[in-house]
Amino acid sequence: MKRKVVVNGMTLVALFAISSGLTGCAHSAHTRGSVALKHSAQEADVCLGKNEVKPGDKVALFNNECKERTRVGRGGGRTQTCTKVKIGEGEVAQVLDEHYSTIRVGSGIPFEEGTIVEKQ
Repeated sequence: MKRKVVVNGMTLVALFAISSGLTGCAHSAHTRGSVALKHSAQEADVCLGKNEVKPGDKVALFNNECKERTRVGRGGGRTQTCTKVKIGEGEVAQVLDEHYSTIRVGSGIPFEEGTIVEKQ
């Protein structure tokens, strides 16, 4: 027995809105975000909100190190391989809202806007 499913435009809009709200700042099961705004060498706002972190939570900062390689032989071409490399740790200083919080890191950690931040 076949069933015919009819979905109207409002249902599609509602489904899209719900799914968009759940993705936020591109987080994952590992509670991961990124540096959105660097205030100083030791403080930044990150895409981790009130449902993901709280003041005092520890975070780790990562960069992607990518290398391009030329393939030899049949087909040739180039490939790029990236590795996630830990560059330091920090702590959530303040939760700003449902999307953002402020972190503080130790001196000498070379982070910038876009650096990956994961809750530990």
